[in-house]
Amino acid sequence: MLASLRLVSTFDPMLGILLVIVVFAIWILYKLQNTKDSFDLRSVITDSKGQPSLHKIGQLTALLLSTWMLAYLAIHGQMTGEYFGTYMGIWAAAQAADKFMSRRSDRIPGEDHGDNPGDQSGMH
Repeated sequence: MLASLRLVSTFDPMLGILLVIVVFAIWILYKLQNTKDSFDLRSVITDSKGQPSLHKIGQLTALLLSTWMLAYLAIHGQMTGEYFGTYMGIWAAAQAADKFMSRRSDRIPGEDHGDNPGDQSGMH
């Protein structure tokens, strides 16, 4: 009983608000998942073939953990511009790298995409 009272006395109200927001967001996603439209949460962790994607699962896990860390720092007054800038920079770079890699993987070897101006083999 005494241990539970100690837990209540050390409870951070900002952390409680964050917890309520997270629970509410999960509830909204659950409701959206069960609607009749095309919204499907499985697309967050599956590839275009519907198979689980290790890349997407890792990216989602990293996003959730880094966002939680950022919220924790903000709640405890330890947030700095460097933390926030690093967070935004890493996610922007990750998205740019993902787009770059997907464009490279979409190319068919040996096919002329018209982006090599020195190659005149297709013109007569």
